[in-house]
Amino acid sequence: MEKIISNLELTLTNERKKHKRSLKEVLEENEDLRKQVKSLQAIIFEKTKEIEAARNKVSELSKGIEEREKLFSEIEVEIEDIIKQVNGNIGSDEEESLPLDNGNAQERDTSQVSEDSSSMPTQPATIPVNKQLCFFATEEVNYDLDYLLGGDAEPLGKGTFGTTFKVALESGLTRVVKRLRNVNLLENEFHKLITKISELEHENIMPIKAYCFSNDEKLLVYDFMATGSLSTALHG
Repeated sequence: MEKIISNLELTLTNERKKHKRSLKEVLEENEDLRKQVKSLQAIIFEKTKEIEAARNKVSELSKGIEEREKLFSEIEVEIEDIIKQVNGNIGSDEEESLPLDNGNAQERDTSQVSEDSSSMPTQPATIPVNKQLCFFATEEVNYDLDYLLGGDAEPLGKGTFGTTFKVALESGLTRVVKRLRNVNLLENEFHKLITKISELEHENIMPIKAYCFSNDEKLLVYDFMATGSLSTALHG
């Protein structure tokens, strides 16, 4: 019996030794915990810096959006002034000769025309009319309305004045076509208005390439800029 008790005490002592830790072990464990805490603190500090940088970026973007909204407001006011000026001069002005030639002209090969229009003038010029399309000097290649309407169209957006489409032509050219709605102007009034708008020069205003005025359609043709939509620029 005594032998059994002795064995049990020995076993209990051994178990206690297994679970007993030295001071060194305890201190080492505490040191590991300190290192983990310091590492977490460093991570938190870096994340805080990233959050602050993101806040500053949002603030800069907000400022940029405000400046763009102000710019577009100024452009809208200027366009409204032009419309008022054109409407006020209708009837009092003598019929102006349009900067267009209704004669037949040989079409240029669209496949051989360079896309680079940086050297082209921004003012209207005497360029032939193919069917119902009237071209300005900013357009470096002629094409008729059927050719334009036959391109692959992708809707880009819908606004106050109409709907905008991205049109890929068979020649490889890409144009933006704005289909206007609720246009209550005669053809000569419309031409005067579009001519005035084409004279506006600003880095954020795309020059008009061509336009179409008919009973069925009022279209404006622009270059395509692969920089995203106005809505994306304003609202993200």
